[in-house]
Amino acid sequence: MLSSLQKVKLHDEPACEHRADFSFETVARAADGASDHVYAVVRWGFRVNDVASGQITNEYVNFGRTTSATFEKALDNFNTYYGNP
Repeated sequence: MLSSLQKVKLHDEPACEHRADFSFETVARAADGASDHVYAVVRWGFRVNDVASGQITNEYVNFGRTTSATFEKALDNFNTYYGNP
């Protein structure tokens, strides 16, 4: 565990030019080599119904402590591509 905690902030601005569904998985994880402790997982998303008016529907957010298989595969691919340990 960390000896001191620090506040963090994530900023994202998804964009599209047509009706679309967005879904995301955001993970706070310690990857220091000794452990892969997951502090929190946030799954969130929404639907863009009308780009011109900015109409958004079906917003959702779920919190947990377990990453999805999709996240783990994406992280593995990322680490392989960039040569991370």
